[in-house]
Amino acid sequence: MLRVRGKGRKGWLPAFRDTTLFKVAYAYGLRRNETRMLDLTDFGRNPEGSEFGEYGTLLVRYGKAKKGSPPKRRSVLTAWRWTPGTQQCQQADIDA
Repeated sequence: MLRVRGKGRKGWLPAFRDTTLFKVAYAYGLRRNETRMLDLTDFGRNPEGSEFGEYGTLLVRYGKAKKGSPPKRRSVLTAWRWTPGTQQCQQADIDA
């Protein structure tokens, strides 16, 4: 991804966004709809996992629902050390 960005190619930003979404969906075991409905405010700290910083937990607001019931909410803990770096890198590019 960085190689494509360094060459100044058109379309690197959407490709970077998609790569980040795939990594987050894989890291937290999210379904398609759960991934689609994510927001930055869904990430939070985990007091037991301080090494993950602001990305220690993920609140899934629109989880899988049973037939005829509203979406189920759940919290997913961060398990891999590479996961927070993915979100921090994406956030830095958005802010820049």
